[in-house]
Amino acid sequence: MCDSLEQYGLTREDLVHLVEGPWRRLRAVLERKVIDVHSHNWKPKGIEYVRTMRERAKVYQSNEIVDNTEEFILSMDMHGIEKACVNYPTKSRRGTRLQITYSDWLESIARYPDRFIEYVSWPGATEPDQPPTKDPVQVARFVRARLQQGARMIEGEGIFPIFPNGDPRAVAPILETVEEFGVPVHLNMTGTSKAYKVMRQPELYLPYIQAYPRVNFILGDAGGKRFPMGGGWQAIMSASMYENAFLEISGAPVAIVETAVRTLGADRVLYASDQSFAAIRYFEPCGGWDAYLHWSTLNAVALADLSEAQQDVILHKNTRRLLKIPE
Repeated sequence: MCDSLEQYGLTREDLVHLVEGPWRRLRAVLERKVIDVHSHNWKPKGIEYVRTMRERAKVYQSNEIVDNTEEFILSMDMHGIEKACVNYPTKSRRGTRLQITYSDWLESIARYPDRFIEYVSWPGATEPDQPPTKDPVQVARFVRARLQQGARMIEGEGIFPIFPNGDPRAVAPILETVEEFGVPVHLNMTGTSKAYKVMRQPELYLPYIQAYPRVNFILGDAGGKRFPMGGGWQAIMSASMYENAFLEISGAPVAIVETAVRTLGADRVLYASDQSFAAIRYFEPCGGWDAYLHWSTLNAVALADLSEAQQDVILHKNTRRLLKIPE
């Protein structure tokens, strides 16, 4: 562990400051009102044990996922998180076979109906033995069914064609359904990546944001976890052009949080963690080793130059407004 900390210029005292840091004094944490708009209650099997990028690659190649719901709830309780928005694990499909069905996943979050909020992810097919498809009419039917059952958001990754000059008309049935129900669309940045998640390109989503001004879009991952590579800054610039664009700050450093608030206003910045398990990750490059932990982004909000009212807006009030969650 010491070697891993030294790799990032950290000491054990630094680690204590981070884990036991100023996030604990946030009003929303003390009152247990925080809402996490992007997280995962399943995890890749063995991911908590990896220490290098090579080990990480092996874990993801095995493509095995396990239910982490109980441990995740414990972490929520420790961090004052009232509710968490979770989605179907995208790595559950192996070719044409599903490891778990959407119904299986729904059962895992149904154990805590007051804590978890479903946001719809397309599982690739409605039945395990069907080949994967992205037919927009079929996806729209699935999205409609889930929204009618209480889901409050959809995940755009895996649904939208993401490439330069993408045509929003290709997914019109899906976005028209979303507009009808008045729910936001979360845009995960993984699908915009080049060179294995390094070069995020949030601007590839702009045609959709522009074409549907009455739909709220949330740029995920704070634009991309490798912030020296520019994704976060590009996401802020992209969101600044459209009033229906929001930024969730999972894994963001203080500089990204402050710049987002100055540029977009606090009412368009949302707390998120992208957490799937609570163990500290040592392998992330560019200082992102703690990017997926609940306390990491809470600390960034606590350390940023924000008023307490702005902190509350970011940590839960914006998400309550977008997802129509009463206080």
